[in-house]
Amino acid sequence: GGYAKESSSAFQEAQRATFARYCKGMDIVITTAAIPGRPSPRLILTHMVEDMKAGSVIVDLAALGGGNCELTRPGETYMYRDRVWIVGKMDLPSRMAKQASAMYSNNMCNLVEELGGAKMVDRTKLRLDSMDDIQRGVTVVRDGEITWPPPELQEPSAPQAQTASTPAAPPAPKRKEPTWRDQKFTADVFGHRISVTAGAMFGVGWQMALLAAVALLAPENLVSLLFIEVLACAVGLLLVANVQPALHTPLMSVSNAISGQVILGGVMQVSAPAGSFTMLMGTLAIFVAAVNIGGGFVVTHRMLAMFVSGKGGGEQEVDAQVIGRETDAARLVSAVD
Repeated sequence: GGYAKESSSAFQEAQRATFARYCKGMDIVITTAAIPGRPSPRLILTHMVEDMKAGSVIVDLAALGGGNCELTRPGETYMYRDRVWIVGKMDLPSRMAKQASAMYSNNMCNLVEELGGAKMVDRTKLRLDSMDDIQRGVTVVRDGEITWPPPELQEPSAPQAQTASTPAAPPAPKRKEPTWRDQKFTADVFGHRISVTAGAMFGVGWQMALLAAVALLAPENLVSLLFIEVLACAVGLLLVANVQPALHTPLMSVSNAISGQVILGGVMQVSAPAGSFTMLMGTLAIFVAAVNIGGGFVVTHRMLAMFVSGKGGGEQEVDAQVIGRETDAARLVSAVD
């Protein structure tokens, strides 16, 4: 306290608007602004307190100068309209002896540990120029000779200013040696000139050969199922590619419907002879689709829970949260008292 300075009216208006926005979601607000010889500035107004959640706490450390909260009663702790605790104690420094002692003792323990801990006696035998900055700074007398004050530490050197010379040109990228995959073939197709690389032609060629082998060797029903699978992959790709990334999570609901159709197809294939490849693939399809449906509903439910406003069926949950906050607030106030 005692370090704040009075600001302009425009800054205060913007500051209060910011405080009003943040107070709505805060469980604990601690204010510390104080001006020497003048009343403490009013930062938390009445409408801000009324917008806070039930069970919230305001700890006004500037209560000695009237308080930063408009509703602070210097020297008192009370609950405003059965919603918000306001702590206006004026003797909080005298109540912090335990915390201050704990912090100071922690600093002293860290200092002793830094000086060597159990081997601190051995480190005191070091020469003055061999000591680090911390040990040299706390050494007052050594071998009967006063060594205080320690030499001043050298300030870090300023970064060297960049010269105004023309920056060097970036190195030219290494040229990649072309391979047989990069060789291009050009042809006229229906009046349109098309250029295709050898790598693309090779990829299309082995895929066509694989499809031809499947069409010749596989049963007729498998070929029709593969055709349906290709169409489903194309539809899924277009569905996901044409949607903004921020909406990919809501697509879980759509994927649940698609997985439901996959389960129906798996149920139809399970009726194949026991132990056959068709029955095993159908069983696997049912399992994978069931996992997708269950996970989709879980993710969708968690996403929708983020937007629950506490109305309807969520009132009991909100009431439980309010009771929990009020219990925590009562514990905090009792600890301050």
